[in-house]
Amino acid sequence: MYAYIKKFTENITDTLTLVNQYPLKNHENRRFDNILICGLGGSGISGMIVSNWFNRSINIPISICQDYDIPGFVNQNTLVVSCSYSGNTEETISATLQCKDRGAFIVGVTSGGEL
Repeated sequence: MYAYIKKFTENITDTLTLVNQYPLKNHENRRFDNILICGLGGSGISGMIVSNWFNRSINIPISICQDYDIPGFVNQNTLVVSCSYSGNTEETISATLQCKDRGAFIVGVTSGGEL
């Protein structure tokens, strides 16, 4: 864990480089009512960090899901960020599939796997 923490700033720099290489499609007309971040363990911690980072500057709620089941508010106006390093975390996959069934806009953050 110490090695991961020590490389945190380097990982952020690498991530920003990758994001710029693979930009998301422009969805200017898309408006979200809320954000749900799905993930457990270290992946779930990243959701908490993002939530805390933006909680004073964003005008929509950010919720964290660390369970098989998602909150009742998830719908087509929800941005879902599903995080799983392996891409095979059972709870995250279950929650993501439920979000898909409700028509949410989903972004996956993973190194591979089913997700």
